[in-house]
Amino acid sequence: MTTHEREVRPFEPPDAQAILELELASFDRDPIPGVTRAEIPWTIARLELVPQGTLVALDEGRVVGQCTPRVDSLTVHPDYRRRGHGRALVEAGRALVAREGLPELSLWGDASRPEAGAFIRAMGATYRSSLWQFVLPTDRPVPAPAFPTDVVVRPIRPGVEDGPFAELLNRVF
Repeated sequence: MTTHEREVRPFEPPDAQAILELELASFDRDPIPGVTRAEIPWTIARLELVPQGTLVALDEGRVVGQCTPRVDSLTVHPDYRRRGHGRALVEAGRALVAREGLPELSLWGDASRPEAGAFIRAMGATYRSSLWQFVLPTDRPVPAPAFPTDVVVRPIRPGVEDGPFAELLNRVF
C-alpha cells in the first residue's frame, strides 16, 4: 500500500488556478442545480479577497480540495475523493470557524446524491436549510421593476464593491 503525503493549509493566491480546475472538474462530474459553469471562475477569483478564510487540501503537493466556511463551500476533486481529504478539510474548517468565533461550520451539500449523503452523515452534519431558486420560462413576460425616484439601480462593480456587497448579503440573509 502506498502512502500519500497529505496536508491541509491556508489558501495562498497561487492556489486559485488549481482550485478553479478542481471546481470545474467537480462541476463537470456533479453539476450543481441552479449554478452554471460560467459562474465558477468569478467565485474562485473572490477567494483571493479573503485568503485566510479558505483552506486547501494537498495530495503530493497538488491542490485537490478546498473549504471556504464563510461561503458554505467544500469541494474535493473527483479523482481524489474517498482518500480522507474531505474529512481533513471539515476538521480544519471546524477549527477555523472556532478560531473566528463562529458558532458552527456550515457547508452546502446535496444529500440526495448517495456519495455526498453518506459523507454528510459520516461527518455528523445535520440539515439546516434549503435555497430554492425560482425560474420563469424565458418566454414568460415580466413587468419591468419599479423603484422610487430616489433609488439608483446599477450593476455591482466586482472587485471594487465586494466588501459592501458581502456585508449587505450577510445582513439580508
